[in-house]
Amino acid sequence: MEEESVIFVRTHLAPDGAACLRFIPSEILEVKSTPAEVSYLPGRDFNWIEGTNIISLTKTSRIRAWGPSDLRREKMSQDFDCSHRDGGDEIFYAAGREYHDMQVSVTSRHAKDAWRCPLPLYAGDLLSGSIGKLRRGEPLKLVVLGDSISEGANSSAAYPAPPFQPGYAELLTEKLRNTYRSSIILENLSKGGMASNWGCVTARAVADMRPDLVILAFGMNDAPLFSEEISRENILSIIDTVKQGSPQVEFILVSPMLSNPDWVSIDHSSLFRYRDMLEGVRGPGCALADITSIWRYLLEVKPFCDMTGNGVNHPNDFGYRIYAHALSSLLINPEVS
Repeated sequence: MEEESVIFVRTHLAPDGAACLRFIPSEILEVKSTPAEVSYLPGRDFNWIEGTNIISLTKTSRIRAWGPSDLRREKMSQDFDCSHRDGGDEIFYAAGREYHDMQVSVTSRHAKDAWRCPLPLYAGDLLSGSIGKLRRGEPLKLVVLGDSISEGANSSAAYPAPPFQPGYAELLTEKLRNTYRSSIILENLSKGGMASNWGCVTARAVADMRPDLVILAFGMNDAPLFSEEISRENILSIIDTVKQGSPQVEFILVSPMLSNPDWVSIDHSSLFRYRDMLEGVRGPGCALADITSIWRYLLEVKPFCDMTGNGVNHPNDFGYRIYAHALSSLLINPEVS
């Protein structure tokens, strides 16, 4: 696991601060600060007991530990309603790099069979046109249409801050360029705050670009606004409009990450219903990247604050790499790559 992000939090069980890795590691290779890339030392800065996934800080650690109150704010004190389900103070919403600066990255080794959540499978049958172009080394025009997550909001490149990592669209493009001999032309029309109804309005602009492959990634803003039936109509409308300009175009539908489970504004069940709706649209020329299930799997062990860029509904750099890995799994055959 490379550069898994964590926040060290003080509790009554860990008064000096502790963090939880997703898997029980066999070896800790590196612990470093995310923005400054300062490497920390075992024994001096942190301790890890073999056989556990807990890293605890020493009393003299150079790593800062945060109290639970640091992740909360007074009611009505922020630009957005981030009400906590417990009815107390709000979840801390970060418009900038605040969570980025709190997080520390851990690189570790773990058992090869530790990952138990299914990743999207190679979609050579569903995306044969796009993958055929890639394998033949032909240029591929990729258009991304989505919300702030697809825009790359709260990635370190967006601040900007070290390590200046972009969002998943650029990461996927780089991976495809490094894997195939194709020239990948990326157009990202995504816009923060938008839902699938805006995608219907923007679909004509996508069609005019004559794309080979379109990534449609809504859901986080659909969930509190629309039923899954309306979202389905919108997604099908986008697909139909784009196909009018490019009959051979193919699509990857992306189900969203899960929002902060303590945030009252979104119920996770609505995000899973959106994911299920996309599964019903999936078919020839249209694959699905199920990020929602992957996020649920990660949250079984890791706290949400470890993987967020804003505290409520955006990923951090680690989260964007999860997105990019899932998408690349659809387009790159692991048996030949």
